[in-house]
Amino acid sequence: MFSNHPLLKSRAVPQPITRFYKDSRKSTLRILMLHEFSQSGKRFEQQTKSLMDELRHVFMCAQSSEIVGSEVRDVYITLVNPPFAIERDALPPIDLDDAKRQDTTEDVDAYTWWHLTSKTPPLRCDGLDVTLSSIAQAIHEGGPSHGIIGFSQGAALAVMITSLLEHDRKTVFDKAEAMPYPSAFVAKGTAIQEPLKFVIAMSGIGGVQIPEYYAFYNPKIETPALHILGREDDFI
Repeated sequence: MFSNHPLLKSRAVPQPITRFYKDSRKSTLRILMLHEFSQSGKRFEQQTKSLMDELRHVFMCAQSSEIVGSEVRDVYITLVNPPFAIERDALPPIDLDDAKRQDTTEDVDAYTWWHLTSKTPPLRCDGLDVTLSSIAQAIHEGGPSHGIIGFSQGAALAVMITSLLEHDRKTVFDKAEAMPYPSAFVAKGTAIQEPLKFVIAMSGIGGVQIPEYYAFYNPKIETPALHILGREDDFI
C-alpha cells in the first residue's frame, strides 16, 4: 500500500522496550506507550521516567479494578520503536528532542511512525501499513494491553490502533472503499486482542477527511478517550 518513500530508511530498528514493575500478572495494568516523531523508545523512556512513575502512582491510587478485572497491583508499560529511522538532514528545524545534538559520527537515534506525503492537508501516511504490522507484532510478543497513550504522531497512531481493536471495526473496513483492514491485526478471524479500555492522545491529529482512512473514524470510536491539546500548538 505505502512504505516506499525515500526518507523511510531501512536501518535496523531497536526491539520494543518493555518495562516491568512488580509483576505482569492479571492484576497488572498494561499500557502501550507511543512516542512522537523523531524520538526513539530508549530516549523517550529516559525523558518520561517521571511521567511513567506518576502514571503508575495515579492508577494504583485510583484502583481501577474495572480496567483489569481485579485489584490493580502494578503497571506494565511497553514502549515500541517505530519501524523507520530518520536521517539527520530530515530532522525538523526545531530540535525539541535534542536529536541533532547526538554524536555526528553515528546515525541519529530518531525514528518516525510514517512519513507524510505532503506538508499541507490532506496528510496521508506513507508507511502506515508497515507501522501497523510492527504494532501487531509487539502485541503478539508482549501480550494485550488495557490502554494506550500516544504523543503527537504517536497519538494519531494510538487512536488508529484503538479503532482497529473495536468490535466489528473489521466489518466497517471490509465494506468501505478505503484501505483494507490490516491482516496483522487478525487472529483466528477476529482482532488480535479485546478492545482497549481507554486511549489518551496528546496533541494528536487524525485523517478524518481522507477517504482512505474513513473506516478508522466512522462510525465514531466508542472506546473512552482523553484528548489533550496545547494552547500554543499551532500545527494541531
